[in-house]
Amino acid sequence: PDGICGVWKPNWDWVTCAEPPPCNTSSTGPCICNAGSTGENGGPCTECVAGKYKIASGDDACSNCSAGQDSEAVGTISDVCLVCPTTSNALEASDEEVDCTCN
Repeated sequence: PDGICGVWKPNWDWVTCAEPPPCNTSSTGPCICNAGSTGENGGPCTECVAGKYKIASGDDACSNCSAGQDSEAVGTISDVCLVCPTTSNALEASDEEVDCTCN
């Protein structure tokens, strides 16, 4: 039924999500990954890992936190990347504050 999120199955049946769903669903079409999750349309969705985020729904990849930033959050729907402390830096897609190392 419309409005119920679940896992899309090849035979067009639904399995209800136990956790907050990672996809937008409709009884008339395939699963589309929500913001904060990625995967091919019609396939399984996975949450963006720490150090990445995704603002819009769809099959786009998660975006990396920029160099000099980190984020420990998983499945984020906005750029929650934090700037490293002054005189430190981190590689792109860093997933822990300890990744910010002194210059």
